[in-house]
Amino acid sequence: MGAGRRTWGLGAVDAQLHAVGRRVGDHLRQGRQPQRGLAGHGEAAGGQQPAATVDVVISNCVVNLAVDKPAVFAETFRVLKPGGRIGVSDIVAEDHLTAEDRAERGSYVGCIAGAITKSEYRTQLAAAGFADVSVAFTH
Repeated sequence: MGAGRRTWGLGAVDAQLHAVGRRVGDHLRQGRQPQRGLAGHGEAAGGQQPAATVDVVISNCVVNLAVDKPAVFAETFRVLKPGGRIGVSDIVAEDHLTAEDRAERGSYVGCIAGAITKSEYRTQLAAAGFADVSVAFTH
């Protein structure tokens, strides 16, 4: 991270918020001065980041845990600068699985119960304002 850059962290659970705090400490020890750190539970922290101020949003397996996914995508779009990018690694259901199918599988693989389908990802990201949406299965 270069001079004048910021690192922001949001977490879905307390353990993640503690990790955010450790990362800010790591940056300081390495001579990198975060200008501001944001810690808060993801959905509850919405609106804290100024609009159009973020270059890249990276989400690692938390969108499927959010109750209001369209609000997550709308907030992500709001904070991104024009031309900003979003990268999401998440559990995504195949289009042929119904909500009932996903809930049933949730008893076997916890995160699948909250997963949305590839088509739902595309639709919800587009509804939030994203253009040229691409969703790719990697496994």
